[in-house]
Amino acid sequence: MTAYVLRFALKLRTSPEQCQTGPVSAEELILVRLRSIKDTQQTVYWRELANLDQTAKQPDTSRIMFVRQLRLFLDSKGYLRCGGRIHNAPLNKATKFPYLLPSKHPLSSLITLDIHTTLCHSGTGATLTAL
Repeated sequence: MTAYVLRFALKLRTSPEQCQTGPVSAEELILVRLRSIKDTQQTVYWRELANLDQTAKQPDTSRIMFVRQLRLFLDSKGYLRCGGRIHNAPLNKATKFPYLLPSKHPLSSLITLDIHTTLCHSGTGATLTAL
């Protein structure tokens, strides 16, 4: 539904010839998912984002405990990611540095439910592995 709303907003800003019609594309769904993640991060983790911004401007400023514990950083697109000890592993960036999402947030529940359903209700282990 969000993809259709974003498509409609784009349609209002551009000419009708440039607008896409028909079913939602995979690119639009990916854009919606990333936008939802960013909105959630900005709503829930605003203190951490402000602290990371402050320490980037003034390196002598101390980081808050949550930022240090999870080794949080902002990637090139502005998403809050968790650092870790596997940064040298031969894995892709999304696996080595996952997005930070709150555990009790509706978006986290929807993502987990989507993966669980996609895996045909395979169980907790398979869902966690896919996540």
